[in-house]
Amino acid sequence: MKKLSPILFLAFLLIIASCNQYKNNYQLSEKSIYSESGNLHLLDSLLNDLYKEDKINGTVLVLKNNHPVFEKSYGYATADKSKQLTKEYQFIIGSIYKEFPAVAIMQLEEKKLLQLQNPISQYISNLPEWANSITIEHLLQYTSGLPTINWNQLFQNNGNPTEKEVYEHIQKIDHLEFQPGTNYLYTNCSPLLLIKIVEKITNKKFEKYLNDNILKPNHINGITLKDQFPYKNPSLMAMPFNYEYVPDSFKLSIKNLLFVSKAKSLGDWFYKLDRYKIISEKSYKVLAKKFKAEDDFQAPLGNVIYDTKGNLIEHTHHGSSGNYECLGRHFIQDELTIIILTNQKKRNLYELSNLIKEVLK
Repeated sequence: MKKLSPILFLAFLLIIASCNQYKNNYQLSEKSIYSESGNLHLLDSLLNDLYKEDKINGTVLVLKNNHPVFEKSYGYATADKSKQLTKEYQFIIGSIYKEFPAVAIMQLEEKKLLQLQNPISQYISNLPEWANSITIEHLLQYTSGLPTINWNQLFQNNGNPTEKEVYEHIQKIDHLEFQPGTNYLYTNCSPLLLIKIVEKITNKKFEKYLNDNILKPNHINGITLKDQFPYKNPSLMAMPFNYEYVPDSFKLSIKNLLFVSKAKSLGDWFYKLDRYKIISEKSYKVLAKKFKAEDDFQAPLGNVIYDTKGNLIEHTHHGSSGNYECLGRHFIQDELTIIILTNQKKRNLYELSNLIKEVLK
């Protein structure tokens, strides 16, 4: 789990102290929030205060056993403040999108349509020599040795990168950063190549595979892929902007990077995935495994925690893209899921989620 800096840790302690003061003021009982509404009222009061202090602009969702017990939006959907956010708005989910091609790969592995230990050259033929030494498992674990994508180059001169341009960029990589399987480097090359493998094996565009085999069969609505940013149709899309309410100005036309979701939809995803309704427990454990246990390494599913007996206790994943920032946390033993989607990056979502969990004890 992400460690707090000393300053943020002190701030969190102050928030908890404030939380306890609220509890005293409201004279709340220690009973569960699911039988008493007091703690939910307290949570709303705290989040309203944090919104007034410019600490949040987005949607907060809390689920108990996948049933919403709290869902509220705070702030604006647009930089000009003409539209208020509601729970119906979608947000880009950033790096959390990487879970979807990873899950698709495991579905195909379960059907014996691929093997994780096979080199990716077996599935994609137009890559350099390094494709013979990189396996699907290396892509999943971010241990391929492929470098990060040079977005500065792709965005230069007001560029609008397309899927074709990014793939050509990957094809031009002439050397690896390290021998595959010996180190870790977090790069968008990995999920984009996994998507190519899924498309090659299934002869379907990834969006169609996602809808036909993952979202629709599991009744997960409200997760979609956008063709481009800025959006052709911005209706019910939370638009990103900075602290000065200046809208994001980048351009991007890579559908497989533009995953958007409503809060409830992402909550459904976490719950059903963590309950092995989408892939088997065996496949899930493959995607939960990190290259190394350190906090700064990510598994394909972000950060998954087991107790000493091997019981799944938490699945957490953070994502950001421009001024979008989001966080999903599923505390399995508590049947508690917290989803925070924002369109004005505050870099405080772990602290907010810790506060929410503390209030809802």
